[in-house]
Amino acid sequence: MLRIGLAGAASVELVDGVVQLRPQEAMVEAMLRGWRAQQNATGLRAATIDPRERLVRRFLSFTNEFPWQWGPGHVDEWTLTLTTEDRLAPATIRGYQTDLRLFSEYLTDARYGWAKACQDAFGAFPVPICHEWNTIAHLNDYEGSPEARPLSREELQRFLDYADDQVDRAARTKRKGALAAYRDATLFKVIYGWGLRRTETAKLDLTDWAANPSCYPNPSPRSHASSSTPATATPASATKEPPAGCFPADGPTGPSAPSTSANDYANSGSGPDKIDRQRCSAWPPNCPPPCSPDSSASTSVSPWPGNEPAAVTGPTTPPTTAAAHRPGGRTSRPSLRPWNDRHSNSSNT
Repeated sequence: MLRIGLAGAASVELVDGVVQLRPQEAMVEAMLRGWRAQQNATGLRAATIDPRERLVRRFLSFTNEFPWQWGPGHVDEWTLTLTTEDRLAPATIRGYQTDLRLFSEYLTDARYGWAKACQDAFGAFPVPICHEWNTIAHLNDYEGSPEARPLSREELQRFLDYADDQVDRAARTKRKGALAAYRDATLFKVIYGWGLRRTETAKLDLTDWAANPSCYPNPSPRSHASSSTPATATPASATKEPPAGCFPADGPTGPSAPSTSANDYANSGSGPDKIDRQRCSAWPPNCPPPCSPDSSASTSVSPWPGNEPAAVTGPTTPPTTAAAHRPGGRTSRPSLRPWNDRHSNSSNT
């Protein structure tokens, strides 16, 4: 009759009504069989399960006791033997203790029923044998030998040069091995260049050399407002040239170059009787203030809130620049100089 239960449970592995010739050995084999089934159920592969089972069998041979007779003292003796006689590294011993702890936790878990089965059959039950006080703790990030240090830049360069020399040597002898030496030299550079492990290097494929999209910045979105908006819908203020001083560079000669030609007003679209109010573009958001009270000849209101000029308390000062006395009575637009040139020509006449 097929029994359905938890994978690795004692009720699934043990057969009722059958008297074993060697009940102790049969119980141990059923435990190992159930532990394998429990690990298979969690998705572990045989490459992981087989070494763990071999380790448990080694511990069985060392103690010469059955799992329901194990105690923490057996782990202490086993660890001492691994350290003094076998001279294994601390990391290796800790790995062995971890596998042994997993088997002990599996046996003592009440969901699998091995403690009850052992109690009914032999009058004893398994107990936890691996604790914090009798196992090696992982305290340091690097537990290797001090001699196994990383290569310096000079040593790494000599190593890669030697690998390249092997390619030249094999090519000069005109024998087989030049291609293999070139492959090895290339793989060494790939390992150190990308920091790959041995398994990662052995499983490299052609698709791994494709470009990584995350390494390239996303292109900035292009604005299509100018192509989608008709020419007639463009506001008139956006097509006019802002007055001098509102941009960092308003002319070929510098940021504060004034207009000296009589055709400037004709080119800019405003005549002598059409003087626009001072208006700035979108950048900078605010035009700089006038240089001084002597050079402030405009009484127009700034279109930006909070930039209104101070109230005039005395008579208006006539302009003192040469552009204000042009022939024909033409009045020039005031020139707003940038901050770094606001005191350069304020007293020119």
